[in-house]
Amino acid sequence: MTDYNIDIIQKLRSVTFRLDWYSEALKWFNEPMLSDGYQGKVYRFLWLRSFDAPIVIRMEKNKKNVTILWKVAQSNDSLHPSQSFTEFKKILSISQWKMFEKSLTTIDYWSMISGDYLSNATDGAIWLSEAAINGKYKVTERSGYIYPKYSKCFMNLINFTNLNLPKDRIY
Repeated sequence: MTDYNIDIIQKLRSVTFRLDWYSEALKWFNEPMLSDGYQGKVYRFLWLRSFDAPIVIRMEKNKKNVTILWKVAQSNDSLHPSQSFTEFKKILSISQWKMFEKSLTTIDYWSMISGDYLSNATDGAIWLSEAAINGKYKVTERSGYIYPKYSKCFMNLINFTNLNLPKDRIY
């Protein structure tokens, strides 16, 4: 049986476009590749906002040490080589790590489908998350406002940083 209501070529173009966009943003932020058998424990959140500068947050655990790093682009223009970003870092507690992992269980993170199939928004923000735990990898993409439980989970990660964002800049 064939379903001609779905334009497969258009869907593939859309996926390829997003994959390239996310890869370029992570490369621009000098972020390591997590999907290629990364050995360690790390969660990363890429926040591509239409009206504000993009942000990437990475939380890593090495033995009993937890570090959170966040990088903020200088503007929300396209991530151009001439632009720069500011990088911040601080130490977190093991209990903060565990709190974040517990919040992931509330959204059944490791069983979620990767793509955002409910949103057809053309602006707003993309909430892209990745997890690499000892070689196991997961990526999810959502529009935060459509998925309040997902947003709340990753707001925990945002709140671990020293980002002071007005409520109207969180979307």
